[in-house]
Amino acid sequence: MTTPWISVGELKMRRGLKDPLGRHDSDPLFENVIKVACAAVERFTGRGRLLLTRYDKRFCGDGHDELFLPHVPVRTVSQVVIGDAPIVVTTADAFYTGGVSGSAFYTERSVTRLGLWPRGKANIRVVWEAGYATPGDVPEDVRSATIALAVLLSKEAERYGDQQKDLGGVSVQYVRNLEGTDRIALYTFRDWGRAMVEPGVEVNPPVELNP
Repeated sequence: MTTPWISVGELKMRRGLKDPLGRHDSDPLFENVIKVACAAVERFTGRGRLLLTRYDKRFCGDGHDELFLPHVPVRTVSQVVIGDAPIVVTTADAFYTGGVSGSAFYTERSVTRLGLWPRGKANIRVVWEAGYATPGDVPEDVRSATIALAVLLSKEAERYGDQQKDLGGVSVQYVRNLEGTDRIALYTFRDWGRAMVEPGVEVNPPVELNP
């Protein structure tokens, strides 16, 4: 389940409902809306979970030196195995400064091998952590757009009733209905995470590291 990166207080503040004493920061309807809004942003952007999560997947080697990962920004890469043979991976900074020797290095988006990834079907396994350590680390324009989406969904929930309206079914469409900078922010965030990225085959389920 997605851990939200915006709060009931922030949503109520945007809607002009904020109690200055903070007495109404617990609200089941708004809490549900926030979860739906955050999940919708994750689905729309295709970035996986925004908060820090460990992924374990296999990819098909394509004969190039750079392997783009589907969940970014990459924070650490703990394991890379080609076939059954582990290889040494380090950060790009450490590699370029000569501080650590290795056969591959990673950046925020990819793992680059010194040589080529051998062609094969699901022959490369990568275990890595991606996302943001805390809700406050999520880019501010993405947080703002998520709050704007939650505003739309909360009004919809109040109009039709939380139990009568399938918010999850309409939430991604609401992303497309955002206006101005909020809409641009989510499209830009989505496109930055895209490259010619293979989704990979899951070895183990994702594990959120700061639920």
